[in-house]
Amino acid sequence: MRNLVAFALLTSIAIILASCGGEGEESYYPLSVGNVWNYGVTMIAEIPGTTATFTGDSQDRIVGTAEITGGISVYELVTSITIDGYSGSDTFYIHETDTAVYIYESLSDTVPDKYLELPLDNSRSWTVNSSETAVVLGTIDISVPAGVYSDCWEIAYIDNDDTTFVCLASGVGEVAGHATYSETDTTITIALELESATIQ
Repeated sequence: MRNLVAFALLTSIAIILASCGGEGEESYYPLSVGNVWNYGVTMIAEIPGTTATFTGDSQDRIVGTAEITGGISVYELVTSITIDGYSGSDTFYIHETDTAVYIYESLSDTVPDKYLELPLDNSRSWTVNSSETAVVLGTIDISVPAGVYSDCWEIAYIDNDDTTFVCLASGVGEVAGHATYSETDTTITIALELESATIQ
């Protein structure tokens, strides 16, 4: 959404949530130290004969800047999640150029994911990494606890049989996302909605 990742760990199920940033008037994750995005999270786990619903919160924070291998300047983004007593966090590094937004998993990462290819427009698609592609589906209006957002870009991130959908609002970033993951006899559906944001 990566982002958003762009995009939780619970009872031995790992789900990584990431988002990302950008600068300028058409920024879809504004990059500035101190920016914070707070999300409500709902996760539904379906196992034959049983369905369980878990709720919690997720937060993305830009906590500083750094320099990765090769001298590239990046913003440090910490994403954390709490769902029914489980808490976890991870750190990512975001770099924006005139044509793309990249996500690095560590300061020594030399092969980033391409989270966004800019400028966004209808039917644009790109390779995120060796196993994932992204497709812009178009614009939609969406209502979440943080408010009503018009003309949000909806992007599908496709990784083999799994697809994550992310909605990005100009000047705000990721306002909603959802995905369904299946493994053996378990299906996990997870949804995020923006509850509040502090944008510098």
